[in-house]
Amino acid sequence: MYSKNKLLNNFIKVMTVTLMISLSSLGYSQERDIKTLMMELKDADQTVRWKASQTLRKMGPSAIEFLITALKDKDATVRENAAKALGEIKDVRAVEPLIAASKDKGKDIRQNAAAALGEIKDARAVEPLIAALKDENPGTRGSAAVTLGQIKDTLAVEPLISALKDREAFVRRSTAEALGKIKDARAIEPLSAALKDENTSVRGSAAVALGEIKDVRAVEPLIDALKGDENTRVIQNAAVALGEIKDARAVNVLLTALKGKRLDIIAVVYAFFIRRGQPGTEDILIQVLSEYGSADMVEDFLNCDNSKLEEAAYLWANKNGYTLRHLPSERGKPVWGQEK
Repeated sequence: MYSKNKLLNNFIKVMTVTLMISLSSLGYSQERDIKTLMMELKDADQTVRWKASQTLRKMGPSAIEFLITALKDKDATVRENAAKALGEIKDVRAVEPLIAASKDKGKDIRQNAAAALGEIKDARAVEPLIAALKDENPGTRGSAAVTLGQIKDTLAVEPLISALKDREAFVRRSTAEALGKIKDARAIEPLSAALKDENTSVRGSAAVALGEIKDVRAVEPLIDALKGDENTRVIQNAAVALGEIKDARAVNVLLTALKGKRLDIIAVVYAFFIRRGQPGTEDILIQVLSEYGSADMVEDFLNCDNSKLEEAAYLWANKNGYTLRHLPSERGKPVWGQEK
């Protein structure tokens, strides 16, 4: 239990840091203020530490050198918050210091350094992050995988493929997601194998990744997942992925789902059917809207240039208290019959 004096002192410190945030937004950040904030990063009170790190982040480049120095502070909390702040500022001067911090003895600091490097997206971080895929801490391995996906350097493909066999499911999931972002065809077979992973989130992420890569070699494994997996999310992700791949086999299996009135599948690939624009499919799409309606779906119905779907969108919006918007045409948005 805090004493009244301790509560008062903490309140004063928090208010002081809050005032610095306001002053920094007005251009009043001074070196002495930064030094004060560096001391606040060591404070016992978590709120004070958080406020200080946020203020330093808002100060931007003017705080870079101080934060880089803080990466070597003897206090682990200071190093951790400095890594976070540097990631948010996204200044390339922090790359090498963050690479060094990715080898810190503190696992949380290594994890935050890897995440920060992902925000900056500098190729110099690729090799250290590849090494971090074998870190003893699973959080660091997962952050390294995510970051490599953000940087999108093909040098990371083979190491990430190896990481698909990590003992921790969330690392395998992050690795699958990273491979999807890099979009290298070498990942097709390993990701197809990951569709049979024991963990549902890994299987689901592997399906999404295969849809992002859009290689026809993934069609049969995705069809097997759609027909054979017991998890609804995996089935839906496989359906979405098939909708992204231009292949007759993928089209046929989705048309089979349409004929079978598999609303759970149609709900996640409705854009595929809008783009096909097959006459007579409006009724089942409207049924899907009624049972699985979402903000994105209703906006797409409204703006797809089909009067039946537009009317259904208005009815759904009125029933659910949603305000509709006519949106300017955006690349990637489905238009009725655009792929006829």
